[in-house]
Amino acid sequence: MSRTPAEERITLVDVGGQGGLQLKWMLRADHITPVVFEPLSSEATVIRQTLDRIPGAQVVEKALANTSGPQKLYITAGSYCSSLREPNFEILQNYSVARVFNVVSMQEVECVRYDELFRASAVPSPDVIKIDVQGLEYEVLLGFGHLLESCLAIELETHVVPIYRGQKLIGDIVNILGDFGFALRQLNQVPHFDGDAVEFDALFTKRRDKVATLSDLEKRKFAVIIQALGILPYP
Repeated sequence: MSRTPAEERITLVDVGGQGGLQLKWMLRADHITPVVFEPLSSEATVIRQTLDRIPGAQVVEKALANTSGPQKLYITAGSYCSSLREPNFEILQNYSVARVFNVVSMQEVECVRYDELFRASAVPSPDVIKIDVQGLEYEVLLGFGHLLESCLAIELETHVVPIYRGQKLIGDIVNILGDFGFALRQLNQVPHFDGDAVEFDALFTKRRDKVATLSDLEKRKFAVIIQALGILPYP
């Protein structure tokens, strides 16, 4: 059992949980209540085994999106590149990593909006969100709806060119999160594209003015979150 009181624990929503929680969050397992989304049953089973000692941990076998219902999942040679969007080989063909994006099969998965699950009391309101969904980040954010207003931080993978067909890019992400009081705090290049700046790990937190209005409990959570993310406090 956790030594941290339930009200002090940080609700971490991990969207695209293949491989389990990131090490930085596992090292803080005493301070978090994870809610992990993984639509593939085999992967979800493995994740449950790693989280079974964390009080309140959930693994939801659904994909998050902006609309609910079945969608087609493109399963790629590198399973971590699988997506609800089709890989864009007009761009990928220029890179040595292209082969891992080859589609080897397709599978229908059930999608849902996060705010619908919240309204059904199936999931809690998020304090921090991690998204790794290969080109569907924007739609996943839309599916959180008004819950983004109380969320403190978001980490997501994003791109500056569409390596998946029809995907929104980093500018779109910055714009939508800005509407909910977030600022882009850090951008780390992911070196998968032969030296080109294509893919990034983007870290967002609530803006300085929003942080100043947080409750004492929210400020304590915010301090733990930014430490985990490696972001310096606001001056």
